[in-house]
Amino acid sequence: RDEAARRARERDEAARREAARAREAAARERPSYNAAFAVNQRVEVRWRSGNQWFTGKITAIRGDRLYDILYDDEDSEARVAESRIRRWVSTPHTG
Repeated sequence: RDEAARRARERDEAARREAARAREAAARERPSYNAAFAVNQRVEVRWRSGNQWFTGKITAIRGDRLYDILYDDEDSEARVAESRIRRWVSTPHTG
């Protein structure tokens, strides 16, 4: 009986440790601020700080208001400043 109680306590402790690790991992993946955009969100981005806007989607939130972008032409850009990104709005001409 004592052995069964000990095993149950060990299982409970292991489950608590695993839950704590999962919470820590989730906190590392979440930005420490309220991100303006979400992963997989369609956006328009000024390519390399130029004046022309290109469509793509957010592939990662890096923190410090930086995002990774996958453009519709399959090109990508890492650590793009939030100030270079705007919401993409579907129109009859863009789909």
